Amino acid sequence: KLSRKNPIYIKNTLNRLDADPKFVEEVLQSTTTHSKETLAKALRIFANNETFYKAKKYIKIFDIDNFFVMLERATANKEDIGASEDMIKSFIAELPFGCKEYMRLARICVKMFSPDINLAMFKSFQKSDENACQSYLYLLFEYEMLDKIEDFLSEHGEKEFVRFRALYTLKKMNQKYNVEGMVNSYAVCNEN
Repeated sequence: KLSRKNPIYIKNTLNRLDADPKFVEEVLQSTTTHSKETLAKALRIFANNETFYKAKKYIKIFDIDNFFVMLERATANKEDIGASEDMIKSFIAELPFGCKEYMRLARICVKMFSPDINLAMFKSFQKSDENACQSYLYLLFEYEMLDKIEDFLSEHGEKEFVRFRALYTLKKMNQKYNVEGMVNSYAVCNEN
């Protein structure tokens, strides 16, 4: 019998993942007995084929990339894989989200949920995690809620959210700039 660390054993295991859908979950259930490469491939296959309901069982081993794979599937195919507000909150509570991830999530959620749901969800994120402030502000601009933008910016220092402040000034002057064109998620995440 081959050792689990033997390259031939690992290759056989990787090939079996392609051929046997049930084996994918076997790997996810016994993470300590498989190589990192095997686990990564199993998670990728799982994220491309399963629902959030099933994924919640493996939330502790999920990673950000595969979380976004599932969200993209939900928006691209409009298939119901259980990407609800509560499900997203469950995953975010377990994943190491930073500013860029929140911005990416906000852009996806705009396609999935109503403005009211998005604003409530991201307001709760930004209250518990300062990394989500930019994404909440992004949504306020997306929905052109200038009064709320002004309130938010007035609660923070002049040196914070510089790009959003510039966009807000242009919006007040009735300039037709959209938030996507003015606010690059990588730039706004690095400025504060």
